[in-house]
Amino acid sequence: MVRERDTHAIPVPYLGGVALFLALWSGLAVAAAAPMDELLGPIALLDATHVMVAVTILFVYGLADDLFDLAPLYKFLAQVATGCLLAMWGVALVHIPLPGGELLILDDTQSGVLTVVFTVFAANAVNFVDGLDGLAAGVVASGAGGLMIVSSHSLNSHSPSALGAGVIILSATLIGALLGFYMHNRHPALIFMGDAGSLMLGGVLAAAVILSMQLYPAYASDAQGVGAGSVSRVGTYLWICLPAAIVGIPALDLVLAVIRRVRRGQSILQADREHLHHRLLGRGGSHGHAVNAITAWAAILSCGGAWIVASPSVTKMLAVGSLAAVVLAWHEWTARRSAPRVPLTSRIG
Repeated sequence: MVRERDTHAIPVPYLGGVALFLALWSGLAVAAAAPMDELLGPIALLDATHVMVAVTILFVYGLADDLFDLAPLYKFLAQVATGCLLAMWGVALVHIPLPGGELLILDDTQSGVLTVVFTVFAANAVNFVDGLDGLAAGVVASGAGGLMIVSSHSLNSHSPSALGAGVIILSATLIGALLGFYMHNRHPALIFMGDAGSLMLGGVLAAAVILSMQLYPAYASDAQGVGAGSVSRVGTYLWICLPAAIVGIPALDLVLAVIRRVRRGQSILQADREHLHHRLLGRGGSHGHAVNAITAWAAILSCGGAWIVASPSVTKMLAVGSLAAVVLAWHEWTARRSAPRVPLTSRIG
């Protein structure tokens, strides 16, 4: 139904999360039937299966919330349970790259806590950004594209890893499911993904990012092995920022929303119409312009950042920076063109 903070004008079905859930499991089944390396394939499939089983908790809660409007506490508990299950199965933040190429090794408690925190953060971030037709689908697909770039580089390196294959399976399945769903979710949407879809997508994205962070030791070793010491140092700094690049736009929206509501003395769960997409619409831009602009920035951050991380070079940095400048100019130009024109008599008055 149409609520005060919504942007659609008529009631829209919002159990699209069921379609996404079935699509992700179908993609995993296709991957299992595809020819794979005898050593890497089984481990990669096991990691991807663990992720899908864990995020099923988020899907079940989201579906129940879509149907029965549950209390926010249950959402938090479902996210914590998902993070705990991921950590128990080894899909966890086990180390953190430090400037200089060193690794901060986490103990089991630190690893579990950080994994749960990141899972809760990413799931809520995607849930918050799901406010316009096709927006969450575009942003998450952009993040998955960045993860595919990084993990593909790891498979083509001197020391290919099953972790990279697992990330590719999850990312490719995400992109395929979201492209299919987008055809029905683009403006004007025929169906919404609901909390069942957005929370589940956030969980899968968080797990894929966590697995990609485990690739860093192999990446650093490979870079040093080919005598690229300076490249390795640059790559280390960039790799530290990789999670922020992948989930950058949803994370920014979530952080700004929390700060905004805390400053007002409101509950951080209280909905409003001041998210990034609402602000773009408030500037006079159209629905499509707001979605395209945010998705473009998400793609530049995630795909462009991952492209640079995979093999750092000044040329790549300049190319991504130039593309960002072009997108910014395009955004300002299209925003002005799509803004409603004010009659001359009104401006004079």
